[in-house]
Amino acid sequence: MLRSFVRSAYFKAAATFLISGAVLILFFNWVKATDFGSAAQKFTDTMMPIYIGCFITFIICPVYNSIVRVFYRYLTSNSGYSSMKLHKNVNDGPIETVKGRKRAMIVSRVVASALSMCLIIGLVFLFAYFVVPQVIQNVIILINTLPARMNAFVMWSEVHLARFPQVVESIKSIASSGTPEIIAWVQDHILKSADGGMSIAQAISSGVLSVFSLLKDIFIGLLISIYLLNYKETLFTIGRKLVTSCVSDNKAEGLYEFWAVLNETFIGFLVGRILDALIIGVLTYIVLLITGINMPLLIAVIVGVTNIIPFFGPFLGAIPSFILVLMDSPVKALWFLVIIVVIQQLDGNVIGPKVVGNAIHLPSFWVLMAVLIGGGLYGVLGMLLGAPVFAVIYRYIDKGAKRRLRRKDKPEETEDYYYLGSYRIDKRELFEENEHEKSIL
Repeated sequence: MLRSFVRSAYFKAAATFLISGAVLILFFNWVKATDFGSAAQKFTDTMMPIYIGCFITFIICPVYNSIVRVFYRYLTSNSGYSSMKLHKNVNDGPIETVKGRKRAMIVSRVVASALSMCLIIGLVFLFAYFVVPQVIQNVIILINTLPARMNAFVMWSEVHLARFPQVVESIKSIASSGTPEIIAWVQDHILKSADGGMSIAQAISSGVLSVFSLLKDIFIGLLISIYLLNYKETLFTIGRKLVTSCVSDNKAEGLYEFWAVLNETFIGFLVGRILDALIIGVLTYIVLLITGINMPLLIAVIVGVTNIIPFFGPFLGAIPSFILVLMDSPVKALWFLVIIVVIQQLDGNVIGPKVVGNAIHLPSFWVLMAVLIGGGLYGVLGMLLGAPVFAVIYRYIDKGAKRRLRRKDKPEETEDYYYLGSYRIDKRELFEENEHEKSIL
C-alpha cells in the first residue's frame, strides 16, 4: 500500500512542488544573508533605468506599433508619395520605390515615437497635476481629523453596538491607543535613526535625493524606451542571426516560439491589467462621487492601483478603503461594501474578460498559487509578475507532457484523465457530448 502510494503521480507531484519551493526559499535566504545579496542589489540599482525603459517599452509598444502602421499606410498610399508605389516595370524606378518606402518608415517611426512619448508624459502630467494634489490634500485632512473621526466612531459604537460591550471596549481601546502609538512610531522611525543621529533635515534631504534619483532613472528609462521602440526589430534580427548560428533549426524554432509566448503573455497581461485598473479606478471615483462618500479620489486611487494585482488586489484595496469610510460613517461604509462588490463583479465578469482576456491561459487555482508564491518571495512585484511567469512555465509543462503522450500514443486532452469514481459518476456524462447535443449546439 505504501509502495503504491509512493509510486503514484500525486506523491511525485507533491514532492516535486515541496522540494522546489524549499529550494527557492533557501536560495532567496542565502542571497539575502551573503555579500552576493548586496552585489545583486548594487547591480539592480545600476540596471534600474534599463528596467524602467523595458517596462515602458512593453506598455507602450502596442500603441507605437499601431501608429507606425497607420502612418506608413497613409504615406505609401498618398499621391504625394507616388515614388513609393510598386511598379512592375524596371524602368519605372524600383530603387526610388525602395528609398521612398524607407523614408515613409522613418517618418512613421519618428511620428510614432513623438506621439508615444507625448502620451506618456501627458498622462504623467495629468496625474501629477489633478490627482496627486487632491490625494495629498485628502491624506492631510485625514490626519488632521483622525482623532475627531475616532471619537465619533466610538460614540456611534456606544449607541448602536451597546449589546456588544466587548466590541465597544475594543473600539475604545484602539481609539485611545492609536494616537500615542503613531506618535511613538514617528519619533522612532522618522525623527531619529537607529543610532539616534539622523535629524529631520537629514531625513528630508535623503528623501529629496531619492526622488531626484528616481526622476533621473525615469528620464533615462524614457530615452532607452525610445531607442528600444525604434531598434527592437534590429535587435530581434541580431538575436535570430546569433541563435541560427549557434543551434539547430528545430531548437531555433523552439526559442522563437518561446519568445513569442513570453512576449504575448507579458504584454497582454501587463497592458490589460493596467487598463483594467484604470477603468476600475475611474468607475469607482464616479460612483463614490455620486453617492457622496468622502475622499472619493483617494479611495479610487487605492482601489485602482491595488486592482493591478490579480486575485488579492480587490481585497487589498477594499480593506483600507472600508476602514477610511467606516471612520467617517458606518452607514456609508456598508454602502461602500455594496458598491465595491458590484464593481468587482462587473470587473470579473464583463470588464476584465474584455480588457485582459485570456492572455495568460492559466486556471484560477494556479493564478492563486502564483500570486501567493510570488508575493511571499518578492513582495508586490512578485504578486504582479507571478501569474505571467507561472503561465509561461505552465504552458511549457503542458506542451512537454502532450509531446510525451503523443510518443506513447496516449490521449492528450486533460479531460481524458479525469476520475470521478469517488462521486460514482461516469466522466463521459460531463465531458462527452452525444450527437443530439452537438446538433443543438
